[in-house]
Amino acid sequence: MEEDWSIWETLEERKEEVGEGVNIWDSIKDKLDISKKKPERIENFEVQEFERREQKYYVLKNLENGKLLQMSEEEYFVWEKLNGESTIRDIALAYFLTFNSMGFANIGMLINALASKGFLKEKSINTLMILRRHFVKEKLKYRIMIALYKLWNVNFQIKDVDSKMKSLYKKFVWIIYTKPFIMFSLVVSLIGSLLFFKTLQLAPASFSDLSLNALVGVYLFVTVCTIFHELAHGFTTTHYGREVGGFGLMLYYGGIAAFCDTTDIWMAPRSARFFVSFVGPYTNFFLGSVIGIFAYFSLENALLASILVKSAFVNYLLSALNLNPLLEWDGYYMLMDYLQIPNMRKKSFKFLKKKFISKVRGFEKFNSEERVFALYGIGAFVYTAIILLIIPLRFFNFIKSAL
Repeated sequence: MEEDWSIWETLEERKEEVGEGVNIWDSIKDKLDISKKKPERIENFEVQEFERREQKYYVLKNLENGKLLQMSEEEYFVWEKLNGESTIRDIALAYFLTFNSMGFANIGMLINALASKGFLKEKSINTLMILRRHFVKEKLKYRIMIALYKLWNVNFQIKDVDSKMKSLYKKFVWIIYTKPFIMFSLVVSLIGSLLFFKTLQLAPASFSDLSLNALVGVYLFVTVCTIFHELAHGFTTTHYGREVGGFGLMLYYGGIAAFCDTTDIWMAPRSARFFVSFVGPYTNFFLGSVIGIFAYFSLENALLASILVKSAFVNYLLSALNLNPLLEWDGYYMLMDYLQIPNMRKKSFKFLKKKFISKVRGFEKFNSEERVFALYGIGAFVYTAIILLIIPLRFFNFIKSAL
């Protein structure tokens, strides 16, 4: 039987390899001393400078993996010091001399964030997370959950989608962004919405028809329209010179849905980000109007008219829901860009949870940002509560009437 391995015996055997007067514990201490590390930033990155409420901020893009990171002016100062020669202690000292503030903790968090998104040459390894995943994977519950997750989140993604969308944009899609086409779309939207309401007046039964054929037809129409919704986001991102990170189809709550990764638009100015968000609901409204026009001229075919009317209605509804800033959809991002408050929803709920009640009790004044947090947080909470109450009631009434 082999003897048990001992690290102490190994160290004893190799002590001659260490120079005289060298203390191994001091050496280990130096290796583990974070303040003596010399992090070095990657070379393949892009940076954009912006201004929010008279304060500069920066957005970094890792050109190797496409990940983004937003930084304050102080954090960008640290980023520029990550040259592989300055220790974290040196950077902290320079930070103090520049901003008159001890920022060691902030520097540590920033370096962790940079490492996690691949902005540093030395790749970090989260040993505890690796061990945790290793042991969790042995459990049957974990395996079942992963299998269900993969089944529920099946997706099909188009490869090299950015170059394909750029090619299509150059060939003909650019026409959509010209002033004549925009004016044309506005006229069509107006005429189509008027004819939609006229169709409801002339054939109200077309809206109330809930036959299987009609519902399947509506589902197919709306699925195609959601694909156009996401394509609009993607092509508008291309229009503003940024990259589309991905596009495809996936299962979403049991149905087919399209998705488009437009996160690279955060490297563009605020107006570009606003229009990338706006174009989605506008596309639904435009498509609803086009379908509404066809519905008006299809009244002789009862089934087709029924499908078209309901499809137009669903597109109008999707347009309104997407513009609703209380949902974390397009309207929310438009409002967030307009107010220039990143992560507004998360910050609003955090404010309500931790500060709102104490401020009200103490009759303290709210600053402009806190007023936004309070109004948005309360509005989003009330809206969600109403929706959660209405949907079960409507479903119960529907089942009751069907029985």
